[in-house]
Amino acid sequence: VMNGISRPLFGWVSDHIGRERTMFIAFALEGVGIIALGTFGHNPWAFLILSGVVFLAWGEVYSLFSATAADTFGTKHVGKIYGVLYCAKGVAALLVPIGNLLMEATGTWSTVLYTVASLDLIAALSALFILRPMLVQHHTGRNPLARAGEPSAA
Repeated sequence: VMNGISRPLFGWVSDHIGRERTMFIAFALEGVGIIALGTFGHNPWAFLILSGVVFLAWGEVYSLFSATAADTFGTKHVGKIYGVLYCAKGVAALLVPIGNLLMEATGTWSTVLYTVASLDLIAALSALFILRPMLVQHHTGRNPLARAGEPSAA
């Protein structure tokens, strides 16, 4: 339910504050939610509420990634481009066994939760400090990769 609510919610938020800022909020919310889940998840009520928070933040990818692809590259080939982006989720699913190995090596799922939360927080910061500047360069024509096919001025 929370995952389904997140899609229109984060789409609406991103229309007002921007895609990258909304990604920052969602990824940070998920990272903090996972940390809190690892800390307070032994309480059934906390587990219920924090699981909802994590799934609320997790669903944003379905509204923001396709919109960001369309904003960046236009709508002509957005289906193909988003298909490639969505394949990354499938490839990431292949990494799930690493979580099992990490748990076996450390003897606790807390290590897995805190590792995933750290990756979420890195993604949150990357949305602001890597993705946002790259998209600004792309849209202003200062991105050398966007002009790779153009003849040089030299």
